[in-house]
Amino acid sequence: MVIGDDPYGTDPAYTRAVTSSPEIEHHPWVANAPGLMRHLDVLVLPSYQEPFGTVLAEAMAVGTPVVATRVGGLAEVVDDGVTGRLVPAGNTDALAAAVLEVLRNRTRMSAAAREQSQRFHTGRYAEHVEQLIAR
Repeated sequence: MVIGDDPYGTDPAYTRAVTSSPEIEHHPWVANAPGLMRHLDVLVLPSYQEPFGTVLAEAMAVGTPVVATRVGGLAEVVDDGVTGRLVPAGNTDALAAAVLEVLRNRTRMSAAAREQSQRFHTGRYAEHVEQLIAR
């Protein structure tokens, strides 16, 4: 399942080839992406750069463990080996091995992902920022 499109249009021909494949269930941008993510066994985000990884926090909030590359802010979202796995960018062998590992440990990682995602809840985040400002 592929959710979303390539917003930067880096390789439109490749994007069309992937999303039109009969083996792919493609959902363009949707307002309730976590509603789709809850049906995934694992969410994979093989980015080369990513400032935060909101999609990871959304997936984790609905109990979907994740595999992502160790770039940008993704390591701040994923607790490697607990809520999912982090791998070096561009290392397809490590990515595949991480997906298999997460699938083997899905029950444990799913529960941890749901629990740890609460730190990104709007109310909790606002309280944290308020404490920083109050100082």
